Amino acid sequence: MANDSKIVLFLCDQSIVSPILRSQGFPLLRELAKRGWKCHVLSLEDRPNLNLQCQIRKLEHLYPDVEFHAIHLPLWPKWFGLPWNFQKTIFFHVILYRRVQQFPDLLIHSRSYFPTFGCLSIRRFYGVRLIFDHRGLVIDEYIQEGL
Repeated sequence: MANDSKIVLFLCDQSIVSPILRSQGFPLLRELAKRGWKCHVLSLEDRPNLNLQCQIRKLEHLYPDVEFHAIHLPLWPKWFGLPWNFQKTIFFHVILYRRVQQFPDLLIHSRSYFPTFGCLSIRRFYGVRLIFDHRGLVIDEYIQEGL
């Protein structure tokens, strides 16, 4: 049974149905859950996906000890570059500020640069533990671009 004092928040700024997350991120969370961690996944979805809820239910069936949260954030088109990424950074900062207030002993596993940028000031002022993980970033980019 997971202890409320051992919570990991896995942040990613790509789709929750990404093949990289399925092959690397979610198995890691499954192992952490077996060791008593309460695991949450928060992803920002940049494209509307009508099948997303069905995919999340499948993931919840495969990983019953992990809670999945996908948020659609379509305010700026992704090709618009800097404002889109700045928006993601601010969004992650606000979400993390609220989570740190609830769970002061939080471990954050950040899967990409912009979620990490959102975490840095939270880490600095509240002392939460932060893991920056950029494994597979180039592969993610190739998959995203369809190369």
